[in-house]
Amino acid sequence: LAGFDCKGISITWGSSTISDEVKIQQGRQYKIQNLDLLYKAGIISQYQYAWEMGYDSPSEEEPRVSLEDQFAKGGNSDPQEGTKKKQRQDDKNQSARRSRDKNNPAPSRGDQNTKSR
Repeated sequence: LAGFDCKGISITWGSSTISDEVKIQQGRQYKIQNLDLLYKAGIISQYQYAWEMGYDSPSEEEPRVSLEDQFAKGGNSDPQEGTKKKQRQDDKNQSARRSRDKNNPAPSRGDQNTKSR
């Protein structure tokens, strides 16, 4: 701004495309997962959790749901566990498909033989 005093100016940029919004939400999801793990491990407090998420303080002194209830309802400590489980299942299915293919090959057709008789 060529030497002008710019203390009163603030510029905010919005997302230009849908994919930008998706990336922002994915980043927020990763941040929440990381903060959840730190909070559950006792490394950070609920106040620091709120501060890292952009809030001045938590809305309540204690969590709305206890940690025991979070784990009992399927809240796991590894956010990638579901993905790993699906990958293992896909690998098993692929392996089973290979063994089925070897045990039961498709019969070859006689009209596809390239050798002349």
